[in-house]
Amino acid sequence: MWMKMHTWIYLRPLGPVAFRWGGTTSPLLRGTAAHSLVSPLPLPSTVSGFLRAQLLRIGKLKPEEALREDSLRGLGIELGPPLLLLRFERGSVPCAFIYGARGPSLLCASPGGSFAISPRTLYRVGVALDMDTRSALEGYLYSMEHLDLSPAAVRAAGGGCIEDGIGEMGALRSVGIAVGIPRDDGELLPRLKGIVGPLGGEGVPAMIEGEVDPELGDGVPVLAAPALIDGYGGEGLDLRATWDGGAAVLRGYAASARSCGPPESPGPGKDGEVHARPTVRLLSRGFALNSRLPMSLAAMPGPAVDCDCAAIGRSTWNGWGSVVRLPLKLRDPGGARWRDAAPGAY
Repeated sequence: MWMKMHTWIYLRPLGPVAFRWGGTTSPLLRGTAAHSLVSPLPLPSTVSGFLRAQLLRIGKLKPEEALREDSLRGLGIELGPPLLLLRFERGSVPCAFIYGARGPSLLCASPGGSFAISPRTLYRVGVALDMDTRSALEGYLYSMEHLDLSPAAVRAAGGGCIEDGIGEMGALRSVGIAVGIPRDDGELLPRLKGIVGPLGGEGVPAMIEGEVDPELGDGVPVLAAPALIDGYGGEGLDLRATWDGGAAVLRGYAASARSCGPPESPGPGKDGEVHARPTVRLLSRGFALNSRLPMSLAAMPGPAVDCDCAAIGRSTWNGWGSVVRLPLKLRDPGGARWRDAAPGAY
């Protein structure tokens, strides 16, 4: 699994970030941000592009190589999933993106138990640019959601769960993104540490702060990044995803979690549980030079994966379909309506 075979690097955004997961009504297709899925974590393709740009800066990739989606493989780098990481004075808490029955949220696995948070959203106004001239397009003002990942904002979103620290971990110091990479030979990470580059929509600066330990251990194997698949089927809370000669079963579950943040935020309901269900949607894989990569059918992150594997689906070397183990307390979801619900798709 990723936590045992890889090291993790820490990317800290230096301002509010915009991570958009495209769909049939997204800015990647229609030119509007009104109906795009705004995520608290970047797509694997966003992280891959960020790292390729920094490897170009330090001379590990040539310009023509940095533009290729598969260029990291030539350096022996296979990416793990992006996880939100809450760094405290003593230790850290990883959070995975859960696309659940009550909406998307971040499920965080702390020593004292799981809790879910939904980062605060900010709205910023921008001007669309002409892709050829990089000049402003007349009449194309837009408003777009950004996520505030500053410690103060995340403390507010987490309510009592992290307001005063978690147990003996002390105060929250920073919030960023942990990305799994193969164990470094000591030559790459020192050269990347301290580099600042644009990350996500709007090109918000992010700094590579070096190696971190998300403190993942044994637990439930959970899909932590969208898996690119070719088809799916199943009944109830079980979905069988298939791709290019492979298959895996994704299972819905109810996990005990502390209720954090305002009552209207996604995450645990009054029963103190997060309900994850297998969900499939069309997803954009991102952009190449002056072009958009093809849309793909994708299983959304969150459900349990019925296999002892590091990833499922296609293009797993680029972080898609990554699986991590989270120490979740599961129970069979109560109520026939939940048990009999078909896997979600739209």
